Parts: sequence; structure tokens; C-alpha cells
Amino acid sequence: MGKRLEKISRKEKFSKKEDWEKLIPESLRQKDEKGKFPAFRAVDFKREMAKEKGAKSSRWAPLLIWILVKMQILEITEVKGRSKIYKLKVEN
Repeated sequence: MGKRLEKISRKEKFSKKEDWEKLIPESLRQKDEKGKFPAFRAVDFKREMAKEKGAKSSRWAPLLIWILVKMQILEITEVKGRSKIYKLKVEN
């Protein structure tokens, strides 16, 4: 095994959808000039997350995407081969 939790650096409470949305990299949360959110792949999400929050955080990108899709914060807009294209879901 070899791994163990040695310390907890901080705790955060996520109670609202907006709290979870803040985990999405800023560049993927900004609307373009037409007022639409950008489409992105998991690889793009991971790259932007590494830029914004660091390489260690980016390793959790696939799990975070899965959670956000299940919470209906992200939606799958298209599937190209094995790649899924995601977008921030617009609330009406």
C-alpha cells in the first residue's frame, strides 16, 4: 500500500450548485461574445485545471467531470469517437 493521509490542509463545504460550479476552470465558465459557454473535452478540462489550480489537482479532472455530469451542471453535447464534448448546462 504505502500511502496514507498525513494531514488535512483545509475543509470546504459544498451546499449549493454554485459552489460546485466554482470547481470548473474559469476559462470554461466564461461565455463567448454570443453568450454561449465554450465546448470542451476532458483533456481540455484537465489542461485548464492544471493551469489554474496546479498539476496535482488536475489528476482529479475525470472524476470531477463525472460528478458534474451526474449533478447536471455539465452536459454532454456531442460524442466524437471515444471523446465526449461537454458544456456548462444553461439553466432556464
